[in-house]
Amino acid sequence: SAHNWPHIPAAFFGNIIFLLFIKAKITEKNRGAVVFFLFFSMGLSIYTYTFSLIYISVIAILYLLSHPKWSEFRERISLSTLVGFFRRKGTKTQRICRFLDVLIFIFFSVIVFSYVFGGFAIDVGGVSIFQVKNFHKPALQIVGIILLRIAIYRKDLVFIFKGIKTFMFDNVSMSTRRLVRLGTIGFCLGLSPRIASILTGETSRGGQGFDTDVLPTKLVAHFWDMISRSGPQLFGFDGFFWNLITDFDFFHAIILWVLFFLLVALLVSSGVYFFSSNWISVSKILSLKAISFQPHHIFILLPVLICAANIIVENGSQPRYLFPLFGTFVLWIGWFLSKIQEKVKWLPILVLVVWVGLYSLKNYQMYKDSGLINDFTLIKLKKLELYDLLSFLESNEINVAYSNYYVSAVGTFLS
Repeated sequence: SAHNWPHIPAAFFGNIIFLLFIKAKITEKNRGAVVFFLFFSMGLSIYTYTFSLIYISVIAILYLLSHPKWSEFRERISLSTLVGFFRRKGTKTQRICRFLDVLIFIFFSVIVFSYVFGGFAIDVGGVSIFQVKNFHKPALQIVGIILLRIAIYRKDLVFIFKGIKTFMFDNVSMSTRRLVRLGTIGFCLGLSPRIASILTGETSRGGQGFDTDVLPTKLVAHFWDMISRSGPQLFGFDGFFWNLITDFDFFHAIILWVLFFLLVALLVSSGVYFFSSNWISVSKILSLKAISFQPHHIFILLPVLICAANIIVENGSQPRYLFPLFGTFVLWIGWFLSKIQEKVKWLPILVLVVWVGLYSLKNYQMYKDSGLINDFTLIKLKKLELYDLLSFLESNEINVAYSNYYVSAVGTFLS
């Protein structure tokens, strides 16, 4: 890609995460080393860009769904189980403490998520309902809740810690505990630059984090924007119809129209074929039922999570947020061709011609419209004034400067 997006290195680490996860699931060989590097890659990918949460969520969900005890655990998830969780405590004080225990667990999970991924916010129509950006605030709040819990009732704390200890040493095998230690060490090493910045005080806020807006009208608008603007931009179809209409070369326009519709038909048919041929797995994954893991399950869940994230994000979908879909469609096309190439041997050649032909013509048109070429002759450009700006920054030892998007993108590349 020619784009200077942080999502590209994040996607690179995402591919490594997927490969290591597949290896950990299908073979027992060198599992300790695989788990260590899997979690190391997860930590490093988060430090690179928090968008990596998408890739981590994919393998986390697939791990749970393919776990031998998932069906048993899923049956226990119900409102009656939640109500019974509080009713088992006899006195009113004990029920209050059980509520505080749940609250402490929620706060602890939110704090860990915020420190690792940089915070998040849930809005409805632009009005913030829940937000965690300043790291110290939830940490101080959970300390207060813990002190309140101890002050109200503390006799059962010994039994709680004893139960956790019994579970860890009696119900969890030694090999599993070893893998947990290796994974924790690997994750902390991968995330160590971020941990160091938090400990030294350089990072005290989560930054932008994950800001979501769940207003129904906004969700519909974001969905339409995704399929009508950012999705076509991702595949280079933005402005395509305008170029076809305004192109006065009839022969050139006819070729573009044919290639365009062939490629769109290929993308749609490969996606439909992939999901239809794996419909049982699709229905189980979407309904959170137990599955027997197969590597292609990753590319069932990944596009679903990417599209969902682009719909609920506060500012709407962007092509860079959809970037992993490009590789996903390529894999879908490969799956489609592998299944039918015996019956239609010429189809892979046609796909190659359509793909290369369309994007070659599209790139040529882009460079021509940008004034970089005239027919097939390069146009000599004037010296960019940006070089003078970069020289000024270097001579004055200025390492960071604020600018608009164009200056930032080009300046970062040239510096």
